[in-house]
Amino acid sequence: MGYDPIDTYVPGARGGAQVPQLVGQRVEAARAYAASADWTVHVNDVPPATKDQPEGFVLRQVPAAGSVAPAGSVLLVDVARRRSFDEQYGKPLLAGVAAALAVVAVVFAVLWTSARSGDDGSDADALAAADARIAELEAQVAELAGDGDQGAMIVELQAQLDDVTARLATAETQVTELTAQLEQAGADAQAVAAERDALVVERDLLVQQVAELEAELGGITEAVIAAPDWIGQQQVAVEEFVRQQSMELVVQTVDGAETEAGDPVPAGTVVVQLPEAGTPLVEGSVVVITVVAPA
Repeated sequence: MGYDPIDTYVPGARGGAQVPQLVGQRVEAARAYAASADWTVHVNDVPPATKDQPEGFVLRQVPAAGSVAPAGSVLLVDVARRRSFDEQYGKPLLAGVAAALAVVAVVFAVLWTSARSGDDGSDADALAAADARIAELEAQVAELAGDGDQGAMIVELQAQLDDVTARLATAETQVTELTAQLEQAGADAQAVAAERDALVVERDLLVQQVAELEAELGGITEAVIAAPDWIGQQQVAVEEFVRQQSMELVVQTVDGAETEAGDPVPAGTVVVQLPEAGTPLVEGSVVVITVVAPA
């Protein structure tokens, strides 16, 4: 659609504002610019240039971008908008149906008049005219419904609807599958969490057992005493040690003994001990010593 030039759009006019580039922008942007500059916007809805072109975008503007328009000027913009199915097909179809009903009413009136009067002359002509009009209206309805460019558009719209329906069914199937996977993942996560909790309980129990064993081992370690070296010492030293540690002492005697130098060993001297020096001893252990008997 073309617009005639408007005298109020004079580039360089004083007190005006420069018109921005509105083509390619949404109609809301044009209204916002107009409100800020105190302009009035007149929107003309036109079909999009292509079927893929989005709606609501400015296709043409008057005055052109860069012009200067004073306050109160009018911006004329062509905005892409597709007509609804009802606008394209509903009104013509309804008009055809209404016309057909009117013809039927005429025919019914003619038949009623003919039945009452018995006159077949003019009534036959009226019936023929009605038949011709009905045939004409049927042809128009058929053309609106399935012939020509409008019929092709209906077929295209139906094909698009079928495609969208198929995509919707596919999307619903995918949503169902993803929901099942999500539920399975949730169940697996719960099982893993339960197993983790069981392992945590088992770990805590083992930690407690280790602590108890370490405490018990520490007590045993503190109670262990290495056997001293009693060889060459007197029996009384061994008796004192055994008494203090609550151990049992077994004393054996031997008649006389000599040192490596051949000197006699004094009576009561330990010459043999069991267990040997350095052996771990605990409370209740048995110590066996052999001493030189008195002469």
